Amino acid sequence: MKIEREKLLGILEAVQPGLAKSETVEQSGSFVFRGEDDAGEAVTYNDEMSVSHPLSGLDFEGAVAAEELYKVLRRKKDEEVTLTAKEGELRIKGKKWNCGVKMEAEIRLPIAELEYPGEEDWLDLPEDFIQGVEMCAFTTSTDTTRPVLLCMHLTGDHVESCNNIRLTRYTWKKGVKWEDDLLLPAKAAKLLSAYEPTAVAVVAGWLHFYGKADVFLSCRTMDDQFPDLDKLIDQVEGPEVELPDLGEVIDAAYIFSKGESHEPVKLVIKDKTLTLSGKGEHGWFEEEVALKKASPAPATVSMRATHLKEAIGLLRTVTIGSNMIRLDGENLTHVSMTLLHTD
Repeated sequence: MKIEREKLLGILEAVQPGLAKSETVEQSGSFVFRGEDDAGEAVTYNDEMSVSHPLSGLDFEGAVAAEELYKVLRRKKDEEVTLTAKEGELRIKGKKWNCGVKMEAEIRLPIAELEYPGEEDWLDLPEDFIQGVEMCAFTTSTDTTRPVLLCMHLTGDHVESCNNIRLTRYTWKKGVKWEDDLLLPAKAAKLLSAYEPTAVAVVAGWLHFYGKADVFLSCRTMDDQFPDLDKLIDQVEGPEVELPDLGEVIDAAYIFSKGESHEPVKLVIKDKTLTLSGKGEHGWFEEEVALKKASPAPATVSMRATHLKEAIGLLRTVTIGSNMIRLDGENLTHVSMTLLHTD
């Protein structure tokens, strides 16, 4: 088959998240090509996640070493390449070069066992689905002793996450009709924005997302009960402080705190002053902003700069409880259970 090199690279990049870092499942480090003509597709699978992308015009099947295939296509600059299966290899022909990458004709990757949804299984996603998922990303847990907290909790009304220290809930602007709640692993959630999904289905313990260009991203889910976060949210009682416009201040602090290794942006409320600061390896920033009225109690809350920058336009008030702080706004609630009082 003949195909534009950049188009093929785009397809391979789309399915890369399904590759295994270490091949615990046979062929899980390979790009799998299967089907033919208009039914062709490129697929990856690593036992936790699978990604498939249509590949029209496909005239061969097999599992190809992913790293070598991708690297050679990235290195060469031809507009088009020709792919041919021959003698246990995927032969790639450019204008002035030829290449053979090991290919196994027998597909042993258990993707055939993955049951895909029927038309009746699909549920529409809210229009602001990706925004909600991204808002909740930083409060998912990394504690493997509580697997359910490694997931986001999706309902027809909202998405939420909790790591036993903080929680975040984003309420959909327009709810959707789902009979059952869903548990979305955080690892998969962080990849979804690239696929712009519009629908989701649950089949045989897997979540399937349908995205742009007819791409399917599938991930294992779990049958477990997510904690009732209503109790924690309602538990925060105390004086309420109205937040000023912090857009420009956040932008300045973000300059120093935007990296993953950098310290979180810190909000300190005391009397009639809110102090916002950011710090990183190349410097720091701090600014004081006046509040409309004095806070009855001092409080400090920290949040990763990227997420605070995204959320700040939605936040309106801060409620200061005895041992927790709650930030509320349009569609968004964030509770920090690490409230630090200052003298």
